[in-house]
Amino acid sequence: MRLLEFLRTLSEEELKALMVVSNIGCAISLACLFLAIIYYLTIWKEMFEKVNYFIHFNLAIALFLAYFLFVLAIQLARENEGACIFVAALLQYLFLSAFCWMMCEGIMLYLMLVVVFSTLSKKWWFFLLLGWVPALVPVVVGLATSHRQYGVKNSSGQLEYCWLSTNEGIIWAFIAPMLLIIIINSVFLVIALVRVLQARRRQALKKSSKVSVNLDLFKALFRATVVLLPMLGLTWVFGLFAVNQNTSWFAWLFTIFNTLQGCFIFIFHVVLSDKFWNNSHIKKMRRSVASSLRSSQFGSTVYSTIKRSSTRQSSSKVERYSSTVGAQLDSLSEPSSDVPTVNKDPDKLEEKTKAMEMAPLDPKAEQNVTN
Repeated sequence: MRLLEFLRTLSEEELKALMVVSNIGCAISLACLFLAIIYYLTIWKEMFEKVNYFIHFNLAIALFLAYFLFVLAIQLARENEGACIFVAALLQYLFLSAFCWMMCEGIMLYLMLVVVFSTLSKKWWFFLLLGWVPALVPVVVGLATSHRQYGVKNSSGQLEYCWLSTNEGIIWAFIAPMLLIIIINSVFLVIALVRVLQARRRQALKKSSKVSVNLDLFKALFRATVVLLPMLGLTWVFGLFAVNQNTSWFAWLFTIFNTLQGCFIFIFHVVLSDKFWNNSHIKKMRRSVASSLRSSQFGSTVYSTIKRSSTRQSSSKVERYSSTVGAQLDSLSEPSSDVPTVNKDPDKLEEKTKAMEMAPLDPKAEQNVTN
């Protein structure tokens, strides 16, 4: 399970392509994580009330620092052995801390879906310790026992880049905690998907078509999986598959998904959240952008186009909402089968009313009315 050993078996062109994709993905993730950190700072007080925001914030910090150090110093620090050992140990700590925060995400997911009412979900200090402290243990043990193995060397004995050596067992100081957290989060993912399927099945069983029910369940399962995989860090499994299967496809998947992990977190848990668009700072920024668009001739055209499009979308949403609510009200007001019903068609009802007015009144009925 030596990922670096496997990468050496790839062709030089594949390695260069992987490095380009890795650098681009890390740059995108750094930008997205920086924006996510800025956003969470605007809701600083709420992070201590809703601990899931607090966990997102710390995960973004850990990944941002890890990506930044990976891009900046993993090769630059190889000129000095002491600096290279420090960078390798710091990278190990930051990535393991990121995994610890991913485990916190899994625990919070379990508490929200299964336990529901838990005092632990409000104790941010518990997650603060769980996210930053346990990662120190394998780093300290590794430095105390095998600090010379911090730094990957080539065949001539020169430092190639600053990471844990794959020639000795020190690499397990990173792989073992990572595997443990991946297994734990896999259990949390299965629990979450089962809960999602149960909830969607209750809603979908109201439909008559079995095909539509299965399609809705598949869509719900797919959406939940896509959202939870990067947050729980399960995409790191591709790195293990790349080594065991000895194929470059998993190496590509590992590189793409993990370098873009920060981007996925920003999209799924910041941009697509209602809290983000209801934030006062975001509203001010949107108003300023709209005013700047209206100030220019080209911008006014773009703004009017966007406004018409948003109006059409909102009206369509209102129509869909009205139809849904109307259907629900009709189902609630539908009389039982043993009660005689009146024809609700307005045209037919009007015809019957006119016919009753034009028809002669029965003398017996008239007598009953006068009495």
